[in-house]
Amino acid sequence: MAGQAPLTVSITRSGGRTPPPDRERLEVADDGTFTLWRSVRSPVVGRFGGRLDDGLSAQVSSLAAAAAAVEPPAGPQVPGAATETITVDGVSLRTGSSNDPPGPWGALVVVLRTWLRELTSSPVAAVGLDVAGDGSSAKLVHRGSEPIGLDLSGLSVRAVVWGPGWEQGGNWSTSVAGDAKVDAGPGWSYDLPFDHGLTVGAGDALHVFATFGLFDGDAAVAALASIDPSPGS
Repeated sequence: MAGQAPLTVSITRSGGRTPPPDRERLEVADDGTFTLWRSVRSPVVGRFGGRLDDGLSAQVSSLAAAAAAVEPPAGPQVPGAATETITVDGVSLRTGSSNDPPGPWGALVVVLRTWLRELTSSPVAAVGLDVAGDGSSAKLVHRGSEPIGLDLSGLSVRAVVWGPGWEQGGNWSTSVAGDAKVDAGPGWSYDLPFDHGLTVGAGDALHVFATFGLFDGDAAVAALASIDPSPGS
């Protein structure tokens, strides 16, 4: 199977119990090029793309061929969990984002879920959440070479301090009515309101969220950029 021609592979993730809903999609073409949209629970959100290196391209080709050779397994849907649809040349597996399908389809799912996170290192038109090392300020920053539209009319920012053992040490949030349409291009940044007054001690972690609208084509969708470091022990 590994010697066969590469197969077009995609994964979409939608829904979920925590707003805003997941709306993620990754497609890897038969020549190793990929396109990715990521809009929730990532430090960088928006459009990403590029070409996998030869090793990764061969890996997904082999996994896709093995999956295509067997029927997709049936799996339970976990109430409230996001739904994932994994497609290999028109044949699809539908599963919950917290499920671990067995067999070749499961092996493919593991890799695609990892790439939903890791391929955000290749932004095309995206926005990143940057937080100062001392936690005193935060901003949105354009990433990539192409512009992207934002809707900041419902912008909200939240910060949570977590101590060792995940003990919450403080929780702050604010909102601001910004512009309904902002065109963000290379060099663009936007200082966020961040007068949280929280104390971040040694061994603590500062979890930061920014919720706003992000244009995918002509429509703005709910986006959540977040930085979620693990607290010290």
